[in-house]
Amino acid sequence: MTRKIYILIAFLLTLMLFGCQQTKPVQTQANQLPTMKVRIGEETFSTARGGYCWTTGNQSECTDASGNPFDYGTSAPPIDAEPVSEFELLFSEAPSSFSVEWVNDLEHETVTEQTSFSTPSKSGTYGYSVHANWDQGDVTFHFILLIK
Repeated sequence: MTRKIYILIAFLLTLMLFGCQQTKPVQTQANQLPTMKVRIGEETFSTARGGYCWTTGNQSECTDASGNPFDYGTSAPPIDAEPVSEFELLFSEAPSSFSVEWVNDLEHETVTEQTSFSTPSKSGTYGYSVHANWDQGDVTFHFILLIK
């Protein structure tokens, strides 16, 4: 009987040791995600990445982030622009589809499948959110235009 107890204790200790074994953490895929920039004239500006869901191989990762473009002013400083000037969205990899939404204090508009735009004609601060889709997942980008 004592021998069975010792075997049981040894077995439980072995299980505990293997159960406490440190496993390698899953590496974030954030550095593998497509990026987007904004070009106005000859200048190119970075955008902030919001939430995303992305799959690489058999690993998927989703994040939740604010959908308000004005929450990203420190990650992607506001871009000064003239009224009715052309700007373009530049993706590091072409998405299969995307939509662009802009908002200010009084107005809101959503546009799909268009990479070239004119800045608003009225001065003010405009927040833009771009939701882009690829076969591997989706990413949302944010930026702010300050129209003088």
